[in-house]
Amino acid sequence: MNKRYFFILFLVLIFQFGKSQTINSVNFSGLTRTNGEFLKNQLICRKGKTFNPKIIKQDEQYLKNLNLFFSVESDCKFIDSSNSYDITFIIKESNYIYPLILAFGIQDAYKIQLGASDINFQGK
Repeated sequence: MNKRYFFILFLVLIFQFGKSQTINSVNFSGLTRTNGEFLKNQLICRKGKTFNPKIIKQDEQYLKNLNLFFSVESDCKFIDSSNSYDITFIIKESNYIYPLILAFGIQDAYKIQLGASDINFQGK
């Protein structure tokens, strides 16, 4: 009978300490124009998935590679009560509208075009 209690206690301890840390939420700070829900759909880390610091760094690098932001940093806060993390990507958005100046021509016909290019049209 003592062996049975020891075995049950052993299983309870394994389940308590063997719980993996999960992601409680993924948020963005500093977004002014870009749609946060659009960015969440592009990331690997999602609410409810197992927390992995390497995946967070990969997502941070992915956001940097979009060339929409001056800087991207991640902040992971551990929540003791739920054994999970709140992840916040701290973003500083870059300029989206760039001037365009085109000059071309042949012989006596020259043409100059002025305009602007928007790399983040409608925030997506």
